[in-house]
Amino acid sequence: MADKLASATRIITAPPFGAFLLATILFFYDSMIFGSLLMYCAMVLFLTVLPTVAYPLQPFVPFFKGKGRKGQRDLAFVTSVIGYICGIVFAFLSGATKAVFIIYFAYFLSVAILALVNQVSRWKASGHACGAAGLVVGLVYFTNFKAMPMLLFFVAMSWASLRMKRHTVTELILGGLASLSAFVIVVTTAHFVAAAN
Repeated sequence: MADKLASATRIITAPPFGAFLLATILFFYDSMIFGSLLMYCAMVLFLTVLPTVAYPLQPFVPFFKGKGRKGQRDLAFVTSVIGYICGIVFAFLSGATKAVFIIYFAYFLSVAILALVNQVSRWKASGHACGAAGLVVGLVYFTNFKAMPMLLFFVAMSWASLRMKRHTVTELILGGLASLSAFVIVVTTAHFVAAAN
């Protein structure tokens, strides 16, 4: 029973679903964060739908098909990066709000940090933890700490990952720090840019 619960928890705490929760909760908390319904729908498309299409597409993409779960994860990483870049481009073209820019750039930078850590260190930072931390940090920041209970989302993801032996504690911490670092860098940069203008 615990294993089934852990498996289900891993699914619902996957990064694309976390991004969907972030966008949806913020939209209903204060729709002006996005400026319009279109901006919300675009964020769901770029941060949730595009990263998720990797799973049904994997059997049809020559380089990734036949590689099982690793092929799915690798293709999902590629489609996620594509989604984040498309989101940034769309934000520029549509004159998005500052908050929307922060979210897109934070997601993009978090995967860049994640990739760098996994490339140069002997540890493998958890993408699951990175996504879950992104949800929590984003909600806490934009709701002025009212969303602190969402820390349970990260706790649940961590328990499920450890229970299923998908990640170690170190990998979960590194994944969470990648997301937190990205968000702090982006928010700090945004404040400096705003002050300079």
